[in-house]
Amino acid sequence: MQLITECPGTTCWPPLDVSRNTTLAFVQCILGDLSALFPEELLFIGGDECHTTCWAANPAVSAWAATMNLSIGSGTESVGGQGTVFGW
Repeated sequence: MQLITECPGTTCWPPLDVSRNTTLAFVQCILGDLSALFPEELLFIGGDECHTTCWAANPAVSAWAATMNLSIGSGTESVGGQGTVFGW
């Protein structure tokens, strides 16, 4: 199972590949396990910094973002906001 984004032409640490259903299933499984351990209403996991240049360089992630009507921020990380893709 491949969860990491392939980053052609970039040297950044690659983020999770948000365009793959297997990545979503993996994250849902992890969050499900964590929520059983920590039953509070909110769960902070950090890791919101994301090198979005990797996503922008990946055709599958760029196509997925377009179908979801999302934009991929430029630079080393994307702070987020409505319609912006960012890491978790």
